Amino acid sequence: MGRFVRKERIIDMERLADITKVVELALLTGHLAERRKVSVLLISNAENGKSMLFEKFRRNSGIRWLNDVTAYGLLQSVFAKEVYKSLHHIMIGDLNVILSRSKETANSLMAILLPLTAEGVQEISTFNTKVRLPEPVQLGIIAAMTPTILQYRYRHWAGNGNLRRFLPLSYQYSNGATDDVHEAVEHETAHKEPYITLPPMLPTVKVVSGAHLNKQFRDLSREIVASLNLPVESMHG
Repeated sequence: MGRFVRKERIIDMERLADITKVVELALLTGHLAERRKVSVLLISNAENGKSMLFEKFRRNSGIRWLNDVTAYGLLQSVFAKEVYKSLHHIMIGDLNVILSRSKETANSLMAILLPLTAEGVQEISTFNTKVRLPEPVQLGIIAAMTPTILQYRYRHWAGNGNLRRFLPLSYQYSNGATDDVHEAVEHETAHKEPYITLPPMLPTVKVVSGAHLNKQFRDLSREIVASLNLPVESMHG
């Protein structure tokens, strides 16, 4: 994959290399036919480099970058103009901004975004506009938020199954590393960081996996969950 360096300086993201790779792979699922695009929820404290990680992918086609948007704005900028036909993922650098709006405004937007990650949406309505698409549209969502906001929303989202729509990734720095990151943000002392250029959007590729490969994936996922000491009820599939 081609890589290039922008002129602006940003924080060295070496510590987030593994998470960056997961986000990259999730975005590449947009190239798979007859498969749901993978969505990722990145969870970490403020000023821990979440938005900067997302910035590395911003120049790629097939991705719509959102930071502060309403349901009406999403409808007009993505669906009414049929921009969705050229997209496979929406990236939201700071979900806190959206969820911190009034309850009605936040809920109306999430009522569109969340179905996008699963069965897709075909009919979209806001208080004064309604759009019906020719067929359901399914897009992946890569979003970032802080643990505080997640805890506030957790009971509601877990209860209606919304959290199962995302691959959750959580991380934190050691005290020393956190100080380094915050100092770099404050004083703009950082290494030049390359953007990540994904392959151009091509006709989607159909991938078929057999029973043996499916079993390997299932066994591996169970090993990962077991290594994390998660409650048994958190294992689905």
